This record gives sequence, C-alpha cells and structure tokens, in this order.
Amino acid sequence: MKAVVFALLLTLASTPSFGQGGDRLAALTAARDLLLSVGFERQMELSGIAMANSVFEQNVAAAEKQRGEAMPADLKQKVRIAMNEEIGAMMTELKRTALDDAAQIYADHFTAEELRRLAVISADPVMRKSQQLMPQMLPKLAQIGLKVAEDRKPIMQQKIKEVVDQWLATQESKGTSS
Repeated sequence: MKAVVFALLLTLASTPSFGQGGDRLAALTAARDLLLSVGFERQMELSGIAMANSVFEQNVAAAEKQRGEAMPADLKQKVRIAMNEEIGAMMTELKRTALDDAAQIYADHFTAEELRRLAVISADPVMRKSQQLMPQMLPKLAQIGLKVAEDRKPIMQQKIKEVVDQWLATQESKGTSS
C-alpha cells in the first residue's frame, strides 16, 4: 500500500508546503476532492494488483533459479488465482478507509489552496496520461529495486544469521554462567 501512495505522490509531483495552521476541514475536503478527481481508489486497485503480480513473478523466478527447475505452469496459475482473489479481498477492505486515510495524509502536508492547485495540475492531459500509465509503470519501476534486493538477499540472510547466532551464543553463555 505504501507503494501505491508513493506512486500517487509521484504522479502529483509538487513541492509540498508544510504550512502551519490553516483550516483542517477545508484541507481534508480539498484532499478528498483531489483524490476522487484522480481516481485514487481505482489507481490503488490497479497498482496493487500489478505490484503483487510483479512481486509474484520475481519470487517465482528467484525460486526457480535457486532450485534449478521451473515451477509447473498449472501450479503457477493456481497460485496466481489464489493470490489475486486475496488481493481483491484486501482491496475491498482497503477501500473502506483508504480514501479518508490518504486525505488525512495530504491534509497534513498541504493547505486547502495547495490541494486545489494540485487538482488543477492533475487535470492536465499529460498528468492524466501519467496517472493512467502509473499502474503499468510502477511494477517495472519496482523491479529496479527488487532485482538488487534479490541479488543481495543471500548476503543479508547470512548477516542476519550471524547476528542471530552471535546473540544466541551470548544468551547461552549468560545462561551457563548463572
């Protein structure tokens, strides 16, 4: 979900003015109006599904590489269906509060006037195109970081193992010396 909110922030790129005071209710109303005007809930749903599928593909590829064999296509399809059903359920649950939660965040960082200006900016045809393409672009953009994370995963796992092993050894020595 953080990725979806981050994508929306990128889509609405503007320098935030962390104004003090101002009318909170007006800012919340303007934030809600802005989010509705850009199709926040639909963008959230499309981005969530696209990101989950991208992460799924990345995880399958990593597992196949590690095991040296391909995941059977029928199993892959069944897992994808189950995953997409769960994502659908998550999106339904998210929609109950996401719009208001996101409006709170925007109202924390923008004045009502700034939010109205963002609404005007977001109505620009090029910005609309950006918003429409974001669900397709976000998984590709995420792959940049996911690839590095996957490549470094064994190193991180080893470091974590060393820390845990060292901690356990310390705990054992404390237990024996007591």
